Amino acid sequence: MGQCKLAALILVLALLAVTAVSGCTSGGTPASPSVDPLKAGLPDTLDYQISVTGGTNGPITLTYADLKSMDFKTLSDASTVNSAGTVTTGNYTGVPMAAILDRAGMPQGNLTFKVTATDGYTKIYTMDQMKASILGLKVNDTAMTTNINDKVKSIRMIVPGETNDMWIKMPVKIEIIPA
Repeated sequence: MGQCKLAALILVLALLAVTAVSGCTSGGTPASPSVDPLKAGLPDTLDYQISVTGGTNGPITLTYADLKSMDFKTLSDASTVNSAGTVTTGNYTGVPMAAILDRAGMPQGNLTFKVTATDGYTKIYTMDQMKASILGLKVNDTAMTTNINDKVKSIRMIVPGETNDMWIKMPVKIEIIPA
């Protein structure tokens, strides 16, 4: 009978040990949230923001942190042509411009959009152009920067199929204008 008690005690201790070990691996603190692969490689913070006026939610300003919290989209093989006829193609990832405009609240009716860059450069866009565009924060899986002089990697509005002058670098203001 002594051997049975000893065997039972060993079995109980073994079960306790297994329970303790499994508690360390499957319980406790939850696993850290996985990083969205579209956002991988982006800096945690960046001194960048974009404001939108003319929306039904009043003027709004979205910081870099706000933009990073939004859903991202990739435009694969998006191409543009410069004034010399050179075609540039890349995979751009960022926030759909339509999502930015939705945050501001879209008024009813026929609208145009005046987008202004940090250097004052301005372009007018149609609703169709805005719906097709993204605010590019990555190019070919590399984070874009706030350096407006960087010809390849500065944050920019990607407008598929449009010429380089429509791919405005460092947009900081969008005005929603009733037509």
